[in-house]
Amino acid sequence: MVHQRRRHLPFILLSLVALLVSQMLSKELLAHRALGGQPTAEAAFDLRLSEGERIGQSFVARQSALGGIELLVDWREPPNGLIVVTLYEGGPGGPQVAQGWNSFEQGVNEGALRVEFRPRFFSNGVRYYAEVTLENAQVGESALLRGAGPLSYRDGTRYAAGVPQDAQLRFMPIYRPTGLLFDLLVLVGRTLWHVGRYLLLFGLPGAALLAWLAPALLREPRAALMLAPVAGLAALPLLYVAADLVALPLSPLTFLLILVGAALLLWRRLPTIRALPAPPAPPLTSDALLVTLLLLLALSRFAAIAGLEGPSWGDAIQHAVISQRLDEADGLFESWAPYAPYRTQTTHFAFSAATAAGLSFLSSGDAARETLLMGQWLNLLAIAALYPLAARAGGGAWAGLGALLVAGLR
Repeated sequence: MVHQRRRHLPFILLSLVALLVSQMLSKELLAHRALGGQPTAEAAFDLRLSEGERIGQSFVARQSALGGIELLVDWREPPNGLIVVTLYEGGPGGPQVAQGWNSFEQGVNEGALRVEFRPRFFSNGVRYYAEVTLENAQVGESALLRGAGPLSYRDGTRYAAGVPQDAQLRFMPIYRPTGLLFDLLVLVGRTLWHVGRYLLLFGLPGAALLAWLAPALLREPRAALMLAPVAGLAALPLLYVAADLVALPLSPLTFLLILVGAALLLWRRLPTIRALPAPPAPPLTSDALLVTLLLLLALSRFAAIAGLEGPSWGDAIQHAVISQRLDEADGLFESWAPYAPYRTQTTHFAFSAATAAGLSFLSSGDAARETLLMGQWLNLLAIAALYPLAARAGGGAWAGLGALLVAGLR
Protein backbone atom coordinates (compact mmCIF):
# COMPACT_ATOMS: atom_id res chain seq x y z
CA MET A 1 0.00 0.00 0.00
CA VAL A 2 2.80 2.42 0.93
CA HIS A 3 4.66 1.54 -2.27
CA GLN A 4 1.54 2.26 -4.37
CA ARG A 5 1.10 5.62 -2.70
CA ARG A 6 4.68 6.55 -3.44
CA ARG A 7 4.15 5.59 -7.08
CA HIS A 8 1.41 8.22 -7.27
CA LEU A 9 3.58 10.95 -5.76
CA PRO A 10 5.21 12.03 -9.06
CA PHE A 11 1.80 12.48 -10.69
CA ILE A 12 0.48 14.46 -7.75
CA LEU A 13 3.53 16.72 -7.77
CA LEU A 14 3.34 17.15 -11.55
CA SER A 15 -0.27 18.28 -11.15
CA LEU A 16 0.77 20.79 -8.52
CA VAL A 17 3.59 22.04 -10.78
CA ALA A 18 1.02 22.51 -13.58
CA LEU A 19 -1.10 24.49 -11.12
CA LEU A 20 1.90 26.69 -10.33
CA VAL A 21 2.50 27.29 -14.05
CA SER A 22 -1.12 28.27 -14.66
CA GLN A 23 -1.07 30.55 -11.63
CA MET A 24 2.10 32.26 -12.82
CA LEU A 25 0.82 32.74 -16.37
CA SER A 26 -2.56 34.04 -15.21
CA LYS A 27 -0.84 36.58 -12.95
CA GLU A 28 1.37 37.65 -15.85
CA LEU A 29 -1.60 38.11 -18.17
CA LEU A 30 -3.67 39.95 -15.57
CA ALA A 31 -0.72 42.21 -14.77
CA HIS A 32 -0.46 43.23 -18.43
CA ARG A 33 -4.20 43.92 -18.59
CA ALA A 34 -4.18 45.96 -15.39
CA LEU A 35 -1.15 48.04 -16.35
CA GLY A 36 -2.49 48.81 -19.82
CA GLY A 37 -6.22 48.86 -19.08
CA GLN A 38 -8.87 51.50 -19.37
CA PRO A 39 -8.95 54.07 -16.54
CA THR A 40 -12.27 54.68 -14.81
CA ALA A 41 -14.51 57.03 -16.80
CA GLU A 42 -15.14 60.52 -15.45
CA ALA A 43 -17.46 62.65 -17.59
CA ALA A 44 -15.96 65.90 -16.28
CA PHE A 45 -12.75 65.10 -18.16
CA ASP A 46 -14.35 64.35 -21.55
CA LEU A 47 -13.32 66.64 -24.41
CA ARG A 48 -14.22 67.26 -28.02
CA LEU A 49 -11.79 66.88 -30.90
CA SER A 50 -12.36 69.00 -33.99
CA GLU A 51 -10.45 68.95 -37.27
CA GLY A 52 -7.13 70.78 -36.94
CA GLU A 53 -6.83 70.11 -33.18
CA ARG A 54 -4.30 67.77 -31.57
CA ILE A 55 -4.99 65.69 -28.47
CA GLY A 56 -2.37 63.30 -27.14
CA GLN A 57 -1.65 60.78 -24.40
CA SER A 58 1.71 59.64 -23.08
CA PHE A 59 2.04 56.10 -21.76
CA VAL A 60 4.50 53.25 -21.19
CA ALA A 61 4.00 50.01 -23.11
CA ARG A 62 3.88 47.02 -20.76
CA GLN A 63 4.24 44.32 -23.39
CA SER A 64 6.04 43.70 -26.66
CA ALA A 65 4.38 43.96 -30.09
CA LEU A 66 2.35 47.13 -29.49
CA GLY A 67 0.02 47.18 -32.48
CA GLY A 68 -2.62 49.81 -31.84
CA ILE A 69 -4.65 52.01 -29.52
CA GLU A 70 -8.27 51.63 -28.44
CA LEU A 71 -9.97 54.94 -27.59
CA LEU A 72 -13.23 55.25 -25.70
CA VAL A 73 -15.53 57.61 -27.63
CA ASP A 74 -19.13 58.75 -27.76
CA TRP A 75 -20.52 56.70 -30.64
CA ARG A 76 -23.98 58.34 -30.58
CA GLU A 77 -22.78 61.43 -32.50
CA PRO A 78 -20.12 60.03 -34.85
CA PRO A 79 -18.34 62.36 -37.28
CA ASN A 80 -17.84 61.31 -40.90
CA GLY A 81 -14.07 61.78 -40.86
CA LEU A 82 -11.18 59.60 -39.81
CA ILE A 83 -9.56 59.34 -36.41
CA VAL A 84 -5.78 59.28 -36.97
CA VAL A 85 -3.38 58.09 -34.26
CA THR A 86 0.29 58.99 -34.72
CA LEU A 87 2.74 57.26 -32.40
CA TYR A 88 5.95 58.96 -31.25
CA GLU A 89 8.69 57.34 -29.22
CA GLY A 90 9.78 59.07 -26.02
CA GLY A 91 7.15 61.81 -25.91
CA PRO A 92 5.90 64.84 -27.84
CA GLY A 93 8.57 65.88 -30.31
CA GLY A 94 10.14 62.41 -30.42
CA PRO A 95 10.61 60.42 -33.61
CA GLN A 96 7.44 59.22 -35.32
CA VAL A 97 7.39 55.42 -35.36
CA ALA A 98 3.89 54.44 -36.48
CA GLN A 99 0.56 55.76 -37.69
CA GLY A 100 -2.92 54.32 -38.12
CA TRP A 101 -6.46 55.48 -38.74
CA ASN A 102 -10.06 54.31 -38.63
CA SER A 103 -13.56 55.67 -39.03
CA PHE A 104 -16.40 55.66 -36.53
CA GLU A 105 -18.47 53.65 -39.00
CA GLN A 106 -15.99 50.78 -39.24
CA GLY A 107 -13.94 50.91 -36.05
CA VAL A 108 -16.35 51.51 -33.14
CA ASN A 109 -17.47 48.57 -31.03
CA GLU A 110 -19.47 49.31 -27.85
CA GLY A 111 -18.02 52.79 -27.59
CA ALA A 112 -14.40 51.81 -28.25
CA LEU A 113 -12.67 53.00 -31.42
CA ARG A 114 -9.87 50.64 -32.43
CA VAL A 115 -6.95 52.11 -34.39
CA GLU A 116 -4.24 49.67 -35.44
CA PHE A 117 -0.78 50.37 -36.86
CA ARG A 118 2.44 48.56 -37.72
CA PRO A 119 3.45 46.61 -34.58
CA ARG A 120 6.37 47.83 -32.48
CA PHE A 121 7.85 44.45 -31.56
CA PHE A 122 10.37 45.67 -28.96
CA SER A 123 7.91 47.97 -27.21
CA ASN A 124 7.96 46.53 -23.67
CA GLY A 125 9.01 49.23 -21.20
CA VAL A 126 9.25 51.96 -23.87
CA ARG A 127 7.59 55.36 -23.33
CA TYR A 128 5.34 56.51 -26.17
CA TYR A 129 3.19 59.48 -27.06
CA ALA A 130 -0.01 58.87 -29.07
CA GLU A 131 -1.35 61.97 -30.86
CA VAL A 132 -5.01 61.85 -31.95
CA THR A 133 -6.38 64.03 -34.77
CA LEU A 134 -9.63 64.18 -36.77
CA GLU A 135 -9.31 64.43 -40.55
CA ASN A 136 -11.72 64.71 -43.51
CA ALA A 137 -14.63 65.68 -41.24
CA GLN A 138 -17.48 67.93 -42.36
CA VAL A 139 -17.73 71.50 -41.15
CA GLY A 140 -18.89 71.66 -37.54
CA GLU A 141 -18.35 67.97 -36.83
CA SER A 142 -16.29 66.79 -33.86
CA ALA A 143 -15.54 63.61 -31.95
CA LEU A 144 -16.15 63.30 -28.20
CA LEU A 145 -13.25 61.51 -26.53
CA ARG A 146 -13.82 60.06 -23.09
CA GLY A 147 -11.49 61.27 -20.34
CA ALA A 148 -10.46 60.32 -16.84
CA GLY A 149 -8.92 61.93 -13.77
CA PRO A 150 -5.21 62.71 -13.44
CA LEU A 151 -4.46 59.83 -11.05
CA SER A 152 -6.29 57.12 -13.01
CA TYR A 153 -3.21 56.16 -15.03
CA ARG A 154 0.20 56.21 -13.42
CA ASP A 155 2.55 56.31 -16.41
CA GLY A 156 1.37 59.22 -18.52
CA THR A 157 -0.82 62.26 -18.99
CA ARG A 158 -3.13 63.86 -21.55
CA TYR A 159 -2.00 66.64 -23.85
CA ALA A 160 -3.98 69.31 -25.70
CA ALA A 161 -2.15 71.17 -28.50
CA GLY A 162 1.13 69.84 -27.11
CA VAL A 163 0.48 71.14 -23.57
CA PRO A 164 0.17 68.58 -20.72
CA GLN A 165 -3.14 68.59 -18.82
CA ASP A 166 -4.16 67.42 -15.38
CA ALA A 167 -6.24 64.64 -16.93
CA GLN A 168 -6.06 61.42 -18.95
CA LEU A 169 -7.64 59.92 -22.03
CA ARG A 170 -9.55 56.69 -21.65
CA PHE A 171 -7.55 54.32 -23.82
CA MET A 172 -6.11 50.83 -23.98
CA PRO A 173 -2.93 49.73 -25.78
CA ILE A 174 -3.44 46.83 -28.19
CA TYR A 175 -0.76 44.13 -28.23
CA ARG A 176 -0.29 41.29 -30.70
CA PRO A 177 -0.38 37.77 -29.17
CA THR A 178 3.21 37.10 -30.23
CA GLY A 179 4.32 39.86 -27.87
CA LEU A 180 3.36 37.94 -24.75
CA LEU A 181 5.18 34.82 -25.96
CA PHE A 182 8.28 36.90 -26.71
CA ASP A 183 8.10 38.56 -23.28
CA LEU A 184 7.89 35.16 -21.59
CA LEU A 185 10.96 33.96 -23.50
CA VAL A 186 12.81 37.12 -22.49
CA LEU A 187 11.70 36.58 -18.89
CA VAL A 188 13.08 33.02 -18.96
CA GLY A 189 16.40 34.24 -20.35
CA ARG A 190 16.76 37.05 -17.83
CA THR A 191 15.75 34.77 -14.96
CA LEU A 192 18.39 32.20 -15.92
CA TRP A 193 20.98 34.96 -16.23
CA HIS A 194 20.28 36.48 -12.81
CA VAL A 195 20.02 33.10 -11.07
CA GLY A 196 23.28 32.02 -12.70
CA ARG A 197 25.24 35.10 -11.70
CA TYR A 198 23.87 35.06 -8.14
CA LEU A 199 24.70 31.36 -7.80
CA LEU A 200 28.24 32.09 -8.92
CA LEU A 201 28.62 35.21 -6.76
CA PHE A 202 27.17 33.73 -3.55
CA GLY A 203 27.08 29.98 -4.18
CA LEU A 204 30.75 29.46 -4.99
CA PRO A 205 32.09 31.21 -1.82
CA GLY A 206 29.32 29.52 0.17
CA ALA A 207 30.32 26.10 -1.16
CA ALA A 208 33.94 26.84 -0.21
CA LEU A 209 32.80 27.73 3.32
CA LEU A 210 30.79 24.50 3.57
CA ALA A 211 33.73 22.52 2.21
CA TRP A 212 35.88 23.89 5.04
CA LEU A 213 33.35 23.89 7.89
CA ALA A 214 30.81 21.15 7.03
CA PRO A 215 32.07 19.05 4.10
CA ALA A 216 29.48 16.34 4.68
CA LEU A 217 26.75 18.70 3.43
CA LEU A 218 28.38 18.81 0.00
CA ARG A 219 27.97 15.03 -0.44
CA GLU A 220 24.28 15.68 -1.09
CA PRO A 221 24.22 17.87 -4.24
CA ARG A 222 20.62 19.00 -3.83
CA ALA A 223 21.12 20.25 -0.28
CA ALA A 224 24.42 21.85 -1.30
CA LEU A 225 22.68 23.71 -4.14
CA MET A 226 20.20 25.21 -1.67
CA LEU A 227 22.54 25.89 1.24
CA ALA A 228 25.70 27.16 -0.49
CA PRO A 229 24.16 30.50 -1.62
CA VAL A 230 22.70 30.98 1.86
CA ALA A 231 26.14 30.44 3.45
CA GLY A 232 27.71 32.88 1.00
CA LEU A 233 25.11 35.53 1.77
CA ALA A 234 25.49 35.03 5.52
CA ALA A 235 29.24 35.62 5.30
CA LEU A 236 28.94 38.77 3.19
CA PRO A 237 28.35 41.31 6.04
CA LEU A 238 31.36 39.87 7.87
CA LEU A 239 33.40 40.35 4.70
CA TYR A 240 32.41 44.03 4.55
CA VAL A 241 33.34 44.58 8.20
CA ALA A 242 36.68 42.75 7.82
CA ALA A 243 37.50 44.64 4.63
CA ASP A 244 36.76 47.93 6.37
CA LEU A 245 39.06 47.04 9.28
CA VAL A 246 42.02 46.37 6.97
CA ALA A 247 41.11 49.11 4.44
CA LEU A 248 40.56 46.61 1.63
CA PRO A 249 38.38 48.03 -1.19
CA LEU A 250 35.61 45.67 -2.25
CA SER A 251 35.87 46.47 -5.94
CA PRO A 252 34.80 44.19 -8.82
CA LEU A 253 38.41 42.95 -8.97
CA THR A 254 38.24 42.00 -5.26
CA PHE A 255 35.07 39.97 -5.79
CA LEU A 256 36.69 38.24 -8.77
CA LEU A 257 39.71 37.32 -6.64
CA ILE A 258 37.37 36.01 -3.92
CA LEU A 259 35.65 33.77 -6.47
CA VAL A 260 38.99 32.47 -7.73
CA GLY A 261 40.13 31.80 -4.16
CA ALA A 262 36.86 30.02 -3.35
CA ALA A 263 37.22 27.83 -6.43
CA LEU A 264 40.79 26.89 -5.45
CA LEU A 265 39.75 26.10 -1.87
CA LEU A 266 36.86 23.98 -3.11
CA TRP A 267 39.20 22.10 -5.48
CA ARG A 268 41.65 21.46 -2.65
CA ARG A 269 38.90 20.01 -0.47
CA LEU A 270 37.39 17.76 -3.14
CA PRO A 271 39.40 14.62 -2.12
CA THR A 272 38.22 15.01 1.48
CA ILE A 273 34.61 15.49 0.38
CA ARG A 274 34.68 12.49 -1.96
CA ALA A 275 36.05 10.28 0.81
CA LEU A 276 32.95 10.89 2.93
CA PRO A 277 29.98 8.48 2.70
CA ALA A 278 27.33 9.59 0.24
CA PRO A 279 23.61 9.40 1.07
CA PRO A 280 21.36 7.31 -1.22
CA ALA A 281 20.46 9.17 -4.40
CA PRO A 282 16.77 10.01 -4.91
CA PRO A 283 14.99 8.90 -8.10
CA LEU A 284 15.59 10.84 -11.32
CA THR A 285 11.92 11.83 -11.38
CA SER A 286 12.35 13.87 -8.22
CA ASP A 287 15.48 15.53 -9.65
CA ALA A 288 13.61 16.57 -12.80
CA LEU A 289 10.72 17.89 -10.71
CA LEU A 290 13.12 19.75 -8.44
CA VAL A 291 14.83 21.57 -11.32
CA THR A 292 11.46 22.34 -12.97
CA LEU A 293 9.94 23.59 -9.75
CA LEU A 294 12.90 25.81 -8.88
CA LEU A 295 12.86 27.33 -12.37
CA LEU A 296 9.12 28.03 -12.15
CA LEU A 297 9.49 29.55 -8.70
CA ALA A 298 12.28 31.78 -10.00
CA LEU A 299 10.17 32.81 -13.01
CA SER A 300 7.20 33.68 -10.81
CA ARG A 301 9.40 35.82 -8.52
CA PHE A 302 11.18 37.72 -11.28
CA ALA A 303 7.96 38.13 -13.30
CA ALA A 304 6.47 40.04 -10.35
CA ILE A 305 8.98 42.89 -10.83
CA ALA A 306 9.13 42.86 -14.63
CA GLY A 307 7.11 46.07 -14.95
CA LEU A 308 8.80 47.99 -12.12
CA GLU A 309 11.54 50.55 -12.70
CA GLY A 310 12.58 50.78 -9.06
CA PRO A 311 11.61 49.78 -5.52
CA SER A 312 8.49 51.11 -3.81
CA TRP A 313 8.06 52.62 -0.36
CA GLY A 314 10.63 54.36 1.83
CA ASP A 315 12.48 51.39 3.30
CA ALA A 316 13.28 49.84 -0.08
CA ILE A 317 14.44 53.19 -1.45
CA GLN A 318 16.71 53.59 1.58
CA HIS A 319 18.20 50.15 0.84
CA ALA A 320 18.83 51.24 -2.75
CA VAL A 321 20.65 54.39 -1.57
CA ILE A 322 22.79 52.40 0.89
CA SER A 323 23.63 49.92 -1.86
CA GLN A 324 24.63 52.74 -4.16
CA ARG A 325 26.94 54.25 -1.53
CA LEU A 326 28.47 50.85 -0.72
CA ASP A 327 29.17 50.36 -4.41
CA GLU A 328 30.60 53.87 -4.84
CA ALA A 329 32.80 53.61 -1.73
CA ASP A 330 33.90 50.00 -2.48
CA GLY A 331 32.89 49.07 1.06
CA LEU A 332 31.46 50.64 4.21
CA PHE A 333 31.08 54.41 4.23
CA GLU A 334 30.49 57.31 6.59
CA SER A 335 29.23 60.08 4.34
CA TRP A 336 25.85 59.74 2.62
CA ALA A 337 26.63 62.61 0.24
CA PRO A 338 25.39 63.52 -2.27
CA TYR A 339 22.13 61.73 -1.39
CA ALA A 340 21.67 62.94 2.21
CA PRO A 341 23.54 65.30 4.61
CA TYR A 342 24.57 62.54 7.04
CA ARG A 343 27.99 61.30 8.11
CA THR A 344 27.19 58.11 10.04
CA GLN A 345 26.61 54.48 9.12
CA THR A 346 24.57 53.05 11.97
CA THR A 347 21.84 51.27 10.02
CA HIS A 348 21.85 47.55 9.18
CA PHE A 349 23.47 46.89 5.82
CA ALA A 350 23.37 43.12 5.19
CA PHE A 351 20.72 43.29 2.44
CA SER A 352 22.34 46.39 0.93
CA ALA A 353 25.74 44.65 1.00
CA ALA A 354 24.30 41.79 -1.04
CA THR A 355 22.81 44.28 -3.49
CA ALA A 356 26.11 46.19 -3.74
CA ALA A 357 27.93 42.90 -4.38
CA GLY A 358 25.43 42.15 -7.15
CA LEU A 359 26.09 45.60 -8.62
CA SER A 360 29.82 44.83 -8.69
CA PHE A 361 29.42 41.50 -10.49
CA LEU A 362 28.11 41.19 -14.05
CA SER A 363 25.36 43.77 -13.53
CA SER A 364 24.21 46.20 -16.19
CA GLY A 365 21.59 47.87 -14.00
CA ASP A 366 21.57 50.51 -11.29
CA ALA A 367 21.09 50.26 -7.53
CA ALA A 368 17.31 50.65 -7.78
CA ARG A 369 16.94 47.76 -10.21
CA GLU A 370 19.46 45.59 -8.37
CA THR A 371 17.53 46.14 -5.13
CA LEU A 372 14.42 44.67 -6.76
CA LEU A 373 16.36 41.71 -8.14
CA MET A 374 18.08 40.99 -4.82
CA GLY A 375 14.77 41.09 -2.96
CA GLN A 376 13.31 38.45 -5.29
CA TRP A 377 16.50 36.36 -5.08
CA LEU A 378 16.32 36.31 -1.27
CA ASN A 379 12.64 35.41 -1.47
CA LEU A 380 13.55 32.48 -3.72
CA LEU A 381 16.37 31.38 -1.40
CA ALA A 382 14.04 31.48 1.61
CA ILE A 383 11.84 28.91 -0.17
CA ALA A 384 14.70 26.80 -1.54
CA ALA A 385 16.37 26.53 1.88
CA LEU A 386 13.33 24.59 3.10
CA TYR A 387 14.18 21.65 0.83
CA PRO A 388 17.09 20.10 2.79
CA LEU A 389 15.30 20.62 6.10
CA ALA A 390 12.06 19.02 4.89
CA ALA A 391 13.91 16.22 3.06
CA ARG A 392 15.85 15.37 6.22
CA ALA A 393 12.83 15.61 8.53
CA GLY A 394 10.43 13.88 6.13
CA GLY A 395 12.75 11.08 5.12
CA GLY A 396 13.25 11.78 1.43
CA ALA A 397 13.25 14.05 -1.60
CA TRP A 398 9.46 13.99 -1.96
CA ALA A 399 9.05 15.69 1.40
CA GLY A 400 11.47 18.41 0.26
CA LEU A 401 9.54 18.90 -2.98
CA GLY A 402 6.29 19.13 -1.06
CA ALA A 403 7.75 21.83 1.16
CA LEU A 404 8.86 23.82 -1.89
CA LEU A 405 5.39 23.59 -3.39
CA VAL A 406 3.62 24.66 -0.20
CA ALA A 407 5.97 27.61 0.32
CA GLY A 408 6.07 28.56 -3.36
CA LEU A 409 2.30 28.60 -3.86
CA ARG A 410 1.58 30.79 -0.88
